[in-house]
Amino acid sequence: MTDLSAEAARTMFILDGWTQFIEYVDEQIKVQESIDNVESEQALFTAKGRLEVLRAVAAYEDTIKLMEEMEEYDASNL
Repeated sequence: MTDLSAEAARTMFILDGWTQFIEYVDEQIKVQESIDNVESEQALFTAKGRLEVLRAVAAYEDTIKLMEEMEEYDASNL
């Protein structure tokens, strides 16, 4: 990740809109985790795909922070 894109991500994380978006994503994860309404194998795979995407979006901020920590660790251990 470049310094510019990491800075853009950090800026995004502090915005109210990001917080609201992640709250919405977290709500959708809870909805998608229920398989009560899945009526076919295809619907199950579709729901599983949606859930994977939602979880990846929900983890984006933590992923960026972890990448930055790893880069800092690597730089300090050279």
